[in-house]
Amino acid sequence: MAKAPANLYVVIIAGGVGTRLWPKSRKALPKQFFHLDGDLSLSQLTYQRLKGFIPDDHIYVVAPAHYRSQIQKNLPQIPKQNRLLEPVKQGTTAANLLSASVIYHRDPNAIVHLLVADDYLQDIPRFHRMSSLAAQQAADDSVIVFGVKPRSPHTGFGYIKTGKKLSTHGDIQVFKALKFVEKPDERRARRYVSSSNYYWHGSGFAAPVQLILDTLSASPQINSIVTKINQHVASGKSLNRPAFLKLYKQITKDPIETTFLEKVKSTKMITLEDTWNDVGSWAQVYEIFPKDAQRNVILGNPKNVVTRNSFHNLIFASDRLIAITDMEGMVIVDTGDALLACPMVNAQNVKALVEILKSLKLDKLI
Repeated sequence: MAKAPANLYVVIIAGGVGTRLWPKSRKALPKQFFHLDGDLSLSQLTYQRLKGFIPDDHIYVVAPAHYRSQIQKNLPQIPKQNRLLEPVKQGTTAANLLSASVIYHRDPNAIVHLLVADDYLQDIPRFHRMSSLAAQQAADDSVIVFGVKPRSPHTGFGYIKTGKKLSTHGDIQVFKALKFVEKPDERRARRYVSSSNYYWHGSGFAAPVQLILDTLSASPQINSIVTKINQHVASGKSLNRPAFLKLYKQITKDPIETTFLEKVKSTKMITLEDTWNDVGSWAQVYEIFPKDAQRNVILGNPKNVVTRNSFHNLIFASDRLIAITDMEGMVIVDTGDALLACPMVNAQNVKALVEILKSLKLDKLI
């Protein structure tokens, strides 16, 4: 098994809610912590990819403090001092600033590889080679992003436009990254898919920790806050102090893509495996699980599912019977207290449905 470079640190972002996977994913138990099928949650699968490749004390996890018990349950191998519990959920810029500051005060020469807790990858040896390569490629003060050759004109992903191929390492390629395109409409997405130089923007990035802090510090909007966060971390004071909560709330909620990735001078893209999936909707859950003879994916309690003349459906059963006939391309998810039904092609719209539930004051169900 390949070993990580000594100055590589991994940060797992585990604060998302996963509203597109409602009703299974809830605020109290979001998608990275529950088991869709099998023995491991997505966050546990993320850790398993790292096990043996990088020491546990080089792995950090960032999540809001109300997920403390889930972090302990799902990721007990990560040392307690590496569990960075945010006093409030403040977005990806805040999570990255906090982790970068903590790692910088441990190792100013660190390369940080940021992961999200809910990615799905199958080729673990390739991931190890890719992560090591990312650390090497970032050493010249570059940011490394990860791209996937598009499998469809997906409008839920950002895209990366690539330029010159810089190098090839077996089945892994490195390109100059020219620009990012945030979630295009279907017409543009189709154009990108037919092009040879556009990739889906996979999750995460790798960069020198000093570059992360310097770039965030260059923004007048958060310059003084970066300094104060660094001072607080250097002091060794707890993250749950009222003063830190007040400070943390001042960090912009703009995503890390706009506060960091779009501002750096040198960006390279490394190719992810073609089967990468961010498990962002029920349609993507359907992609990654085995199908039966009718191309249905049945999860949860399969004994409670009966199908007749039905194809290409995803069904998540709980404690009661689900019986369907003459259905195709549908998502049906039963959690006992809520039932979702929607066409697979519109699975992205579940997030909008959750917003309606919020407006109806159905908070206990979300």
